[in-house]
Amino acid sequence: MRILSFEDMEKEYGSLSLDADDLNERQRKFSRLKYSVIVEGNFLEYDNAEKWIKDNLKIETIDFVFYGKTDYDYGFIEYFFEKENDSIRLKNEVPNIYTKYPNGKHSKSDGNDKEIPFNL
Repeated sequence: MRILSFEDMEKEYGSLSLDADDLNERQRKFSRLKYSVIVEGNFLEYDNAEKWIKDNLKIETIDFVFYGKTDYDYGFIEYFFEKENDSIRLKNEVPNIYTKYPNGKHSKSDGNDKEIPFNL
């Protein structure tokens, strides 16, 4: 799982392009929530990020836009926050969030088809 800018995310989507409804939803969220973090990863990684947000930022309802898949169970999600400090804390934590998979693998993605294994 890694953080990208909106422009970098657009480049990653390339010819797939972003959905107009998602872009409209993004603008609606920015009208009330001024800070965001765009994360590239797989669905299990999103689950871990959301667990971290709920446990550490004490946010019950997480505002986000999922931008659609770029591959099987892989893509981009943008989390929105009212407080800048919450977005900063998530940005600082993302590099430390690893996922333990059902097959016993413990890693995080670093772009599509690239993994960083967890090392103690």
